[in-house]
Amino acid sequence: DKALEAGAEALALYQQCEDREGQGVVLLNMSSAHMLKEQINTALEVAGEAQALFQELEHRQRQAQASFFIAEAYLRGERYEPALQAATKARQLCQSVGVKVEEADVLAFIGQCNLALAGRIGDSKDKDEQKRARKLFLAALKAGKEGLALARKLVADDPKRVLLSNLLMIVAQSQGALGKSKEALKAANEALKIARENADQLAECSAHVLLAQVHFWNDRPDDARR
Repeated sequence: DKALEAGAEALALYQQCEDREGQGVVLLNMSSAHMLKEQINTALEVAGEAQALFQELEHRQRQAQASFFIAEAYLRGERYEPALQAATKARQLCQSVGVKVEEADVLAFIGQCNLALAGRIGDSKDKDEQKRARKLFLAALKAGKEGLALARKLVADDPKRVLLSNLLMIVAQSQGALGKSKEALKAANEALKIARENADQLAECSAHVLLAQVHFWNDRPDDARR
């Protein structure tokens, strides 16, 4: 509540100064606060107001940020399809202004959304659902690989390679689900190496879990137990 109160005060000041970009930035911060309170519809409405301001200003980088906030709000509400639509728009805007770190972030988000949608299908025996799941895993893999290609060139912006590690996990999970075990293990092991170098125990645990999953998916339960 204090964050929203402070945001409302800041918004009023920017309105007095007729600083429309500043108003939009405050609105995005307020949208984030609403997301944390699980007020998804309000978060979407406020982020939409920010997006409209940035569109009037023809500020593409800020438009990309607003679209990404909208995508994140939809994801919090488990509305994956509109989340992907908003994220795709954010990526296009990032490309138009050449902001590579933000584009890689969006690609990781797109990969995660596709993996989440595939996960909802689960182990369905329905052939149409199986085809749909495969398409989603392929889409996640495509986004992950494109993001990975960007992240490998962004060492200065990602010194601990956290973004790189996230994208490696997305690629590994997608490849594992698609039966590409060799490639999946390579990506997961690279993510594991980064986690160990950063002394990030949570990331290291996640990498071990993924390695086990890849072995199980490819009928190697003994390796999964190691």
